[in-house]
Amino acid sequence: MRPAAVTLLAATLEVIMMHAAAAPPAVQSIEPQGITQGASAEVILRGERMDGAVELLLHDPGLVVESVVGGDPKATTIRLSAAPDAPLGEHRVRLRTTGGLSDLFTLWVTQFPIVPESEPPAGSLDPQPVPPGTTVWGSITREDVDTFAIDARAGERISAEVAAMRLGRALFDPVLSIEDPAGFEIAVCDDAPLLGQDAFVSAVAATDGRHLVRIREASYGGDASCRYLLSLGAFPRPRAAWPPGTTPGAAIEASFPGEPSLPPVAVMAAAPGVARVHAVDRGHVAPSANLIAVSSLPVHAGEGVPAAPVAFHGRLTAPVLEWPVLLKGGQPIDVRVLARRLRTPVDPVVEVRDPKGAQVASNDDAVGGDAQLRFTPAADGEYRILTRDFRNRTGEDLVVRVEVDVPVPALRLGLERIDPRRPQYLQSMQVPRGGAFAMMLRAECIDASGPVALSMSDLPPGVEATIVPMGQDLSTTPIILRAAADAPLAGALCRVEGTVGSVQGALEHRVPLVLGPPNDALYYETTVDRLSVAVTEPAPFRIRIVPPAAPALRLSARPLVVQVERDAGMKDAIQVRMLWNPPGISSSPGVTIAPDATSVEFPLNVSAEAPLGSWQVGVLATAPEQGGERWVASELVEVQVQDLFMTGALQLAAAQQGQPGAVSCTLTHVRPFDGQATLRLVGLPPGVSASPVPVSPGQAEVVFPLVVGADAPAAQHKGLFVEVDVATPAQVLTHRFSGAGSLRIDKASVATPPAVAEAAPVPASTPAAPPTAPPKPLSRLEQLRQAQRAADGARSNAGASP
Repeated sequence: MRPAAVTLLAATLEVIMMHAAAAPPAVQSIEPQGITQGASAEVILRGERMDGAVELLLHDPGLVVESVVGGDPKATTIRLSAAPDAPLGEHRVRLRTTGGLSDLFTLWVTQFPIVPESEPPAGSLDPQPVPPGTTVWGSITREDVDTFAIDARAGERISAEVAAMRLGRALFDPVLSIEDPAGFEIAVCDDAPLLGQDAFVSAVAATDGRHLVRIREASYGGDASCRYLLSLGAFPRPRAAWPPGTTPGAAIEASFPGEPSLPPVAVMAAAPGVARVHAVDRGHVAPSANLIAVSSLPVHAGEGVPAAPVAFHGRLTAPVLEWPVLLKGGQPIDVRVLARRLRTPVDPVVEVRDPKGAQVASNDDAVGGDAQLRFTPAADGEYRILTRDFRNRTGEDLVVRVEVDVPVPALRLGLERIDPRRPQYLQSMQVPRGGAFAMMLRAECIDASGPVALSMSDLPPGVEATIVPMGQDLSTTPIILRAAADAPLAGALCRVEGTVGSVQGALEHRVPLVLGPPNDALYYETTVDRLSVAVTEPAPFRIRIVPPAAPALRLSARPLVVQVERDAGMKDAIQVRMLWNPPGISSSPGVTIAPDATSVEFPLNVSAEAPLGSWQVGVLATAPEQGGERWVASELVEVQVQDLFMTGALQLAAAQQGQPGAVSCTLTHVRPFDGQATLRLVGLPPGVSASPVPVSPGQAEVVFPLVVGADAPAAQHKGLFVEVDVATPAQVLTHRFSGAGSLRIDKASVATPPAVAEAAPVPASTPAAPPTAPPKPLSRLEQLRQAQRAADGARSNAGASP
């Protein structure tokens, strides 16, 4: 059975919902967010545009959708059942309607029955009694402390574990505590490394009686969005598993340091990655798993000095762990410490020492809270790897795994984030019937190079995918999906895979769920390995780019013409943004097609360093629909980038108010052109103008005559540049070059002009003299030299005898 998309009743519901909401749904709350193993339950999703609900897309096995009750735009009721062996913890889910997909949210599977939190009557401080083996669904508002009473006998374990931040709905940092019958606090926890910002507490009752478990927000804040699932019982709660790693296909027994009474758990993982280990004690199961690494690296057995590649396992029962390893000179080596990635309590620091005992490399936090480094040994020999906790803590359950490995090529695929402040913005593909949608796929080549070949599979019926081949020097490429006009309204979780050389990779889409201060810091995220795709109702508009008739030149501004075709009655403004900007090309954040317009120009600016060649570009367009956004994509068109025709350098120039001037420009021809080009001097100050001048192929210099008004501001004016027009059969191609031009305008001279003799009349039969080109302007240096010669001459004349 394909666990991705449960489509029970989907066909019937799609017929019923043909005229339902066409914009994607927005899930704003989930009530409750948990379901018990082996049980059925109703989950109410509240939000906007919910009336076209059809199904849930499920990333994880173990849940089955029994029914979907839609029709209410504000709420949808989903009946779910969880298999008896459904994995405990987080299950990643999206709601699909006929209008699209919701953001990813989570449902949590617990082993215990779920009961709602009940607030005590006004004025009462009585705690809510809860039997062991219960999960409470509750919320924390401002200055709220929820208290639960559990009866326990001396020697019995009392444990509490909360999912709050991990629910992915709010920035909620919980604190848990346990009080004994005398009111003394016997356990307290804010953040547990095993659970991130969430907490767990576990203690053994010293006396019979009623114990209290309290939960609050760390700073006594909170609001209606701060929901939690609090599991209470006698379950074990170890902080780490041992050994912290194994090899694929190997059967091991995992134990739990610091908890010697817990029985070991059999573990065997088939594929590299991580294995989940749930501690079990007398039938009580830990709600959240401990993690161990699964890797093909051999684990050092403790005898002799191993050679890399090798993995070491250790417990920080002493302040520093030290392992010898044989390394080859000149061979790069990766040293990785896995602690926080396995959710153990260690904040690791790593150090490498050479055969003489000198430190050659060290690291603290390279990957999250874990240490990692790469270095190249200078010579063959026995090196030593030293690991410690940053705060020099020791303990049986301070477990680390250290991997000493040669660099291994890898390929990681993900989705390009569109807006960091909106973590799931345009992170699923919602393709309208008869239309297209597009996004950017990111590829990270690690110690590998070459073109990346990409593919996509498991698409919904009637949908085709095009992935633009990714160049060797690029990290992103467009992916566009098209749905036939008669494609079924369906959803799927699709695989995206790639290869670079012989290295294979697959999608690892990181989905941020909780952001907060400062600067939208990431507090919680999850990862999925498939891309969510849905075919939706047709959009009320289509978008297309007019294929450019001519190439874009370096140092030019080239607009793309974007056209829209609207359905009758669609009068909204449409926002348009570039899907991506190829290297060396920039664009504005977006343009607007007015309600009464059918097209708009989208300006592109091409830099001097833009790579020459062809690029596939497209646009995304959105319009408001039923309080949401409806997105479509254009087809991709080719933009060809060619080199500019010429560049040049503007000479420093000076002119006087009310007097003509000139600016000289030396030219360097980059590539030939036919016919004649035209140059324009741009950036002149107010009151100054220059006529365009023609340029022939191979011409080395031009002069721009200046008309300087009497009111032109006297100052040094910088920022002059030149625009070049070259006529081609298709159109006029334009580019520019800066030339670093500068024009100094001096104030008008106040000296009395010499008398001008009256010119003799010109006979009528004398033809007029032909116009002459303006003289080449003197450079600023020549002007200063002339002024100096004039001053020297004046002093010489003043000193001569009368």
